[in-house]
Amino acid sequence: MSVKIERSDKGILSPKFSNLDHQKVQKTDQNFMDMLKQEARDTTKEELEKMLLEVDQLGARLAEDLSLRTLKEYRDLVRRFIYLAIKGAYSVEEEMGIDIFGSARSYKIVKKVDQSLEELASLMLKRHEAQLEIVSRVSEIRGLLVDLMG
Repeated sequence: MSVKIERSDKGILSPKFSNLDHQKVQKTDQNFMDMLKQEARDTTKEELEKMLLEVDQLGARLAEDLSLRTLKEYRDLVRRFIYLAIKGAYSVEEEMGIDIFGSARSYKIVKKVDQSLEELASLMLKRHEAQLEIVSRVSEIRGLLVDLMG
């Protein structure tokens, strides 16, 4: 690439570039925010798949060793999995509308964003039903003990 500076008839210096590759920017149908959201969904799905493997491994360990520590780890991992799956699978939007009396109303709409994230969460819940039942019972007993203390 070479740059040549030429003087214009008004005395202003202006650079002239040669041997440049002129690349055109192509417009896509997707806007930037949609692309970012899609990338975040893809990342979330990958995270959930890795986390599901961890849940499987920890569930197998829990079946062999029913210790309180393993149970707590399992419960916390399942909570994180469900939180991440629900966060990625649904979005809440607020829309303004008018009710039958002509008053302005705010409507909250929950939209399902990604069906596969919801299916992955459902698969995890089905696959680990026995371990989750144990976790539920232990949490219930702990709650009763806390109530007795109070």
